[in-house]
Amino acid sequence: MPRAGKDSDKAGGNEAAAGYNGKEQEIFMIARREKLQYGCLFMTDFVSLAASVAVAWLIMDGLFGKMTDFREPRLVLEACVMLFIAYVLTFFVFDQSEDIVTRSSTREVEIAVGFNMLLALLDVACLALTKATMLDSRYFLIAVPFVNIFMMCGSHAMLKKLLTRSKYTKGFRSLVGIVTTQERAPVIIQDLRKDWSKQLTGIAVLEAVAEDVTGEIEGVAI
Repeated sequence: MPRAGKDSDKAGGNEAAAGYNGKEQEIFMIARREKLQYGCLFMTDFVSLAASVAVAWLIMDGLFGKMTDFREPRLVLEACVMLFIAYVLTFFVFDQSEDIVTRSSTREVEIAVGFNMLLALLDVACLALTKATMLDSRYFLIAVPFVNIFMMCGSHAMLKKLLTRSKYTKGFRSLVGIVTTQERAPVIIQDLRKDWSKQLTGIAVLEAVAEDVTGEIEGVAI
């Protein structure tokens, strides 16, 4: 009898350890996903900003001829370095805690506007502190963040699709199965497919009959 008690205590301890290890592993996976998403967002926004600089320059110089006094390579390099410093400061100061995948289109616009307003202020501050010549080009200083609002919205939409569909993010996903009714299943499946951190492996339908076991709902096996 004492031996049986010891065995049950040992089994209970193993279950607790397994549960703890499983929770620890899940926390580790979440941390990996957050780092991946944060890194992807940084690079995406940087590429978006670089494209915005090019487009703004083409508009201000090619269409309106407002950049004739600022074409010297030294001035352009100086302005780009200050803008990069302002971007890094903005990215780490601006609140990036909200999951990009769950953001609505309206929320993306709000974030893009707020981000670029802060970027413009920090860029002007950097140019003013270094007494850079580009500070005199108010058209360019306004055009870059304005164009970047649209660039950011578009690039974030592309990043969402990349994270959701890319085969390279599969190792960062948590396997998920759902139990629901056949009527609600399609809506839940569509919502889960928008979240790149989860990989749907199967679905259990409460009212399913034997014939349904080999079937599918929205491409997910029952």
